[in-house]
Amino acid sequence: NMDLKIIWTNRAAAMALDMEPDDMVGKYCYKLQYHRNSPCKGCPVQRVFKSGTPQQSEMTTPGSAILSVMAYPAYDENGVIIGAVEVGKDITNRRMAEDSLQRSEANYRAIIEEYAGLICRFKPDGTLSFVNEAYCRYFGKKRGELIGHTFMPFILEEERKNVEKHLHSLNQENPVGEIEHRVTDAKGNIRWLRWINQL
Repeated sequence: NMDLKIIWTNRAAAMALDMEPDDMVGKYCYKLQYHRNSPCKGCPVQRVFKSGTPQQSEMTTPGSAILSVMAYPAYDENGVIIGAVEVGKDITNRRMAEDSLQRSEANYRAIIEEYAGLICRFKPDGTLSFVNEAYCRYFGKKRGELIGHTFMPFILEEERKNVEKHLHSLNQENPVGEIEHRVTDAKGNIRWLRWINQL
């Protein structure tokens, strides 16, 4: 209700607190779930009362569970807000998986950036979508000058058809291939590079 006291709860919410639904009625939600003496900071129900619109929030319980909480206004027959309906979903596992994925991606990128060899990712037409720092240094370009542009200008013109033929030969049955060709480096020198390409 408007005093943040629980007037009804389903069994799932009660089980999460190891209680019976009737034992929760009349209690303050912030005391039962978060052991607080005052409303939680950013309480979505209080925001509902102020805005009159549904509000979303993420909250961490004392047991370290992460909840995605949606609060919706409840009206009387005259359209006046008399309380709120709050729906919580435990997203702890999802958030842990997301955090783990972010850490893995960060570690992966760190390894690629520190690798001395040239690494790039590109679309079928040769347009670069990723280059590591070694690639940038080798060709004397900033990352922003490379991403979104094809790598073909670095390859000697007489080598380009052979490179295109090699890339077109890669498929699901033959996803990895090697090729050697000449390029022009950052100083204008002609160099031989060996590439391992993988779909």
